[in-house]
Amino acid sequence: MQSLYNKSWDQLKSDRSQFKEDIDQEATPILVFGQFKSARIVTVGLNPSEREFRESSKPLKGDKQRFLHWPRDGQLTSDLRKMAFERMTNYFTRGQAYSRWFDRYSPLLCSLSACYKSGTACHTDVISPFATARGINRCKGSNVRYLKKFGRPMWLEVMKKIPHAELVFGCGSVRHSFEELLHIPTWRKPSAELGKKVSEKKIKPPFLVYAKAKLPGTERSIIIFCWKPNRYGSPLCWLSDKDSENLGNIVRDTARREGFLK
Repeated sequence: MQSLYNKSWDQLKSDRSQFKEDIDQEATPILVFGQFKSARIVTVGLNPSEREFRESSKPLKGDKQRFLHWPRDGQLTSDLRKMAFERMTNYFTRGQAYSRWFDRYSPLLCSLSACYKSGTACHTDVISPFATARGINRCKGSNVRYLKKFGRPMWLEVMKKIPHAELVFGCGSVRHSFEELLHIPTWRKPSAELGKKVSEKKIKPPFLVYAKAKLPGTERSIIIFCWKPNRYGSPLCWLSDKDSENLGNIVRDTARREGFLK
């Protein structure tokens, strides 16, 4: 993971000046949130939130900082490298996690006998490891396409460094990246469904789909779930905690029938 981090640092060093209007200038790369060496469950978003580096328009300072901020000289010294890794791997145990966003996953993860703090789950981003100055869907389209060229292959390399990962869960448009990167031609529908309206938009059921795949270049099999309704990048939107827990039960039972989470 260290070599991937260094590669991402070099990429961001080039990109942050070229795409200054869209890449958050406080940001440093975030390859994974949490204890990736022990995680079996991996949740997936698009890219890190700017809230990891700032509150509204003001950068987080002092003990409120969640991740290493971009140093003034742009150099990743050995001390900063150590700090960056500590903050990535201990993100959920330092007491500064962006709980308003990550807590949305808690009921689902609980049904899977996992949680971020224990190290049985971690989080990654499939479009880019770089935080944008605003939601990535509001960034310039050509800039997002450029970020994908580096970020999506990097996500695959990060997944290969999560040695016990077997279940991947994402929301909304992440499924398009999964289809391309993991060569998924069709999705399957679980035998159970929540059985209620969960979207304010015209999204046709099934709301939950899944597929089995192998990480390219390896013999490792994983099972991927996608929850289709999504809004403003918020995970599991339109679901109460109880609904999210029930969704987790469906994911768990489906995964076990397919030979995972034994």
